[in-house]
Amino acid sequence: MDSDGVRHRVRDGARGTVTEPGVPAPDPLVAARQFQILARRAEAAQLTAMLEHQDALEAEERLAELPLHARREARKVPVRQLALELRMSERTVAVLLGCARFARRELPQTWRVFGEGAVDQQRLRLVADAAMSLESAEHVEALDAAAEKKAPESTATQLRRWLNRFVARLGPEEFARSCEQAQRHRHVRLQHLENGVSLLQALLPTVQAAAIEKRLRAAARGLDGPQPRDPEAAETPAPSPDLMSTGSGPACSDHTDSCLLYTSDAADDS
Repeated sequence: MDSDGVRHRVRDGARGTVTEPGVPAPDPLVAARQFQILARRAEAAQLTAMLEHQDALEAEERLAELPLHARREARKVPVRQLALELRMSERTVAVLLGCARFARRELPQTWRVFGEGAVDQQRLRLVADAAMSLESAEHVEALDAAAEKKAPESTATQLRRWLNRFVARLGPEEFARSCEQAQRHRHVRLQHLENGVSLLQALLPTVQAAAIEKRLRAAARGLDGPQPRDPEAAETPAPSPDLMSTGSGPACSDHTDSCLLYTSDAADDS
């Protein structure tokens, strides 16, 4: 076939149509948006299929009238099967199923826009996590109605911040309890990596973390200057009182690669 007979077929992912010769191809920017919607719809369809698989196996389990210990094991089967089939960890599958089931039952409006492709899986999980912290059914319903409009027009970061403000305003007592519970899990971990650097992880109250961040940045800028040839000759700084709790010493020795410097549970139990 000569060049005049070649038919350039450009498929429009959103409509499934074919552009014939002489007809302008879809704008790439528009096509990118259309494919994004298709990808989100595929995510929703996949999650729905995962829920249906779990529902079907649980229905069989109920009909079988298994003893208690057998029922507990049977409930793990769909998670294991999905993890194997989808090449995911069982934990990831369990989290996805839990989030999807909650959203489908308690957040019908958000679940609907998720199925339409207006919201992706990440934003669905953010809304579901925020709703799970609410104790009142009326508050969950109000969040669902507001998130239906806010989630499609927001980035994940913008949505997370909006959810924090909305939940705090909607249920201040619930939000205060959530903050108090989160602070019970505060900790600082230090992991020495094999390439001569270390990884510092900390879960702290924001006010303390902001103050520590300033000192860490100042210390990091100081590393740009000349360093001693012998690391042992460098002066070892004293532990910061904001990082080390009184009476809860480091839970590691000098010979470990990873250590837990501080946990609130250790301090509370001492």
